Amino acid sequence: MCGGSSASSGMPGFWMISSGLKELEKNGRYLSVPVGNSMEPLLKSKENVVEIVRAKHPLRKYDITLHVREDGTSVLHRVMKVRKDSYVICGDNCITPETVPFLQVAGVAVRFYRKGKWISVNNPGYRLYVHVWCGLFPIRKILLKCHKRIQGFARKGR
Repeated sequence: MCGGSSASSGMPGFWMISSGLKELEKNGRYLSVPVGNSMEPLLKSKENVVEIVRAKHPLRKYDITLHVREDGTSVLHRVMKVRKDSYVICGDNCITPETVPFLQVAGVAVRFYRKGKWISVNNPGYRLYVHVWCGLFPIRKILLKCHKRIQGFARKGR
């Protein structure tokens, strides 16, 4: 599991969307602004919008899912592996995957708003990002540590 908690607790990492889940159930889709850092660098907290539609199982590897944990926390993470009745998922900014049963997955992202434009999950540039970033998963821990050190040096240099 990626570190953090729900937006309602003020801790980074995940986001709560109980009203969004109701809208998803009623209308089959909704727009949400993610809060937390678990999907960085793709989705920045409170900067992007994600369009989510009701999930139709099984989803595909690399889909971004909206799932609800047993404690009621709603989480947006990526499918790393599809199993018979569950998914192995992990946030783009996380290093520890978790297993989520199909029944806990409520929705899947179909597009997101980033840097002034809507980007479909079928966009070739996005698909390239996904394959490269997920392909680097075995060394992600090292990459994220290096990124944090570089950010620390950049802040000190200002």
